Amino acid sequence: GEHVIFSNSGSQQVIFNNSPSRYWTIDGIDMTGGINGCRLSGSSAAAHHHISFLNCIMRSMNPGIPIEASGASDIEVLTCTLRDSGSNGFEHGIYAARYSQRWLVKFCTIYNISGYGLHFYDDTVLPIDCKLLSNHTYSCGSAGVIAYGSGHLIANGISRLNGTNG
Repeated sequence: GEHVIFSNSGSQQVIFNNSPSRYWTIDGIDMTGGINGCRLSGSSAAAHHHISFLNCIMRSMNPGIPIEASGASDIEVLTCTLRDSGSNGFEHGIYAARYSQRWLVKFCTIYNISGYGLHFYDDTVLPIDCKLLSNHTYSCGSAGVIAYGSGHLIANGISRLNGTNG
């Protein structure tokens, strides 16, 4: 098969959508550079839903966040590598913010991120019912995994050599 690389040396996101998006599958894409790999911005629950990232590589987003979302439900991030991104403690590997629910992040490797590896948090509406399974986070500037909210399942992962906490 083909290997597709989206390379962005500018100050734009590789994928950005603030209009409702549904039923996307992004499979085997290498996203390199720019300020974000994928940013989904929604102001209500399920503005974006049923979006899958499969076998992707997201790297070298400085400054930037490989996956950032709000208003995103039923999101899958499976067997992806997120690395070498961010320029400060507020830029994470995956940042699921307000109105995020029912995410599945599984079999991912996340490293050399300036902030948290996986950050599920918001100061207004906390994420709920997310599963973070069998991921490996290491060499992140802050913690490897932080998940606020309720109903989460975090299991079988390895989090090591991070700046603060697991």
